Amino acid sequence: MVKHGLNKYGDTLIELPVPKLLVFYNGEEEMEDERILRLSDSFPEEKREDSDIAVRVRMLNINAGKNRKLMEECRPLYEYAWLVACIRKYEKEEKETREEPADMAEEERKEYRKEQRKQELERAIDRAVDEIPEDFILRPFIMEHRAEGARCPVDICFARTGMEWRRRECF
Repeated sequence: MVKHGLNKYGDTLIELPVPKLLVFYNGEEEMEDERILRLSDSFPEEKREDSDIAVRVRMLNINAGKNRKLMEECRPLYEYAWLVACIRKYEKEEKETREEPADMAEEERKEYRKEQRKQELERAIDRAVDEIPEDFILRPFIMEHRAEGARCPVDICFARTGMEWRRRECF
């Protein structure tokens, strides 16, 4: 403001850059490439008109196969989407091979399933990380953190976070 001789307390309107808000979607529900979200959609319907501000957020689907132009222009995002898709594929395979003992009490069964899901996800992540192509930009970063003993280097890339939140919604 000072650099450009602008007075933020004056009567003259100061033109501001137009803000852009983005959120990335990588959930498992089918979603279009882009959607506009409105904060007011979270308000009770009868109170929506009472708001003094309106906030719109552009949600971009970053799942593998979505937003092709964005993925072509942003290689790390493409790689991240590839990794998440690979983890999901292997997690599904792990789940399909799960065997459950029949002679368990209900509470014990819940705990068993919870532990199985955790182990399945960990194995799926390990398999996906092992298959990261050599030319991926994210590979050195993920491998470096894996070597440091991080249980799940993908945590750093947020893949697991989204899956865990999704899992909490379902169970």
